Amino acid sequence: MGSFPLLTVLVLSLSVPAPGAVDASALPVPMTAGPALQDPDGLLTFPPVTFGQVPSTATSASAVSLEPQWPVPTRPIAPLPSEGTIFLPKAKDPPARDWSGLPEPATGSFRWGPAIGSTALTILAQNLANLTSWRFHNELEGPFLKDWFTSAAALFDGNWDDGNKFQTNYIAHPIGGAIYANNARLNDPRFAKLRPGDPGYAKGVFRAMAFSAAASLMYEIGPISEASIGNLGMKDPDKQGWVDPVMTPVLGAGWMVFEDVLHEHVLRKVRRPVPYTLLHIFMNPARTISLLMNFRPPCPR
Repeated sequence: MGSFPLLTVLVLSLSVPAPGAVDASALPVPMTAGPALQDPDGLLTFPPVTFGQVPSTATSASAVSLEPQWPVPTRPIAPLPSEGTIFLPKAKDPPARDWSGLPEPATGSFRWGPAIGSTALTILAQNLANLTSWRFHNELEGPFLKDWFTSAAALFDGNWDDGNKFQTNYIAHPIGGAIYANNARLNDPRFAKLRPGDPGYAKGVFRAMAFSAAASLMYEIGPISEASIGNLGMKDPDKQGWVDPVMTPVLGAGWMVFEDVLHEHVLRKVRRPVPYTLLHIFMNPARTISLLMNFRPPCPR
């Protein structure tokens, strides 16, 4: 029995670390000195054993540095999906749309090629449709160039009226003038996006009206015109008059503005696509035809 307590004391003495061998900063709380170890039989007495005494340089827990000893990354390794980067592309604002329905820059020079091409296509379609009228049937005869020049000269006789009905000269032809004006504005990047009330809108309308005036004159006496295709005015000079070259661009510009106002205050409030398309065709006919002649979506928002 006397050797068992002695063996126990030896095992304990071997398992206890030497003073100062334990790092105090790694311990959750400082350890204090334990009681003295004594032999149960009173034969041996050992001094108290210190379990990890706090070093003298660290007087309190707050004195221990908590700063990491490795470089800390300044940006997240994997950003959240809402940030874009590796999960989803960053959201961008939708591009602004102009009256053509397509995103286009608001700067640039006038695009003469598309403007003239779309207007020539419009005039050709109009004069081909005129061939179905009785007014052209008895004029189609003779050499092309001679008859064209003779018919065109009738415009300069000084007549105002051309014998057409009121609705033809003051409604139908102005709608054609609005188509020409829209052809110009769609190809004029600085003014294509402007709406009624915007700064520069009136200037854009006058620019489009000037283009419409030239197009209207071409419709009357140009290479693909009533004078060249239909020989209008060759036999009866009174069938040519200045009412069309004057009123078509002037009232056409007014019609274009009227359609712009309807589009801004009525059509833009229609949310459902089918009613919007039908109303766009009915309330903005000149703009719809102009968009088709420019090979663009006919009913953009």
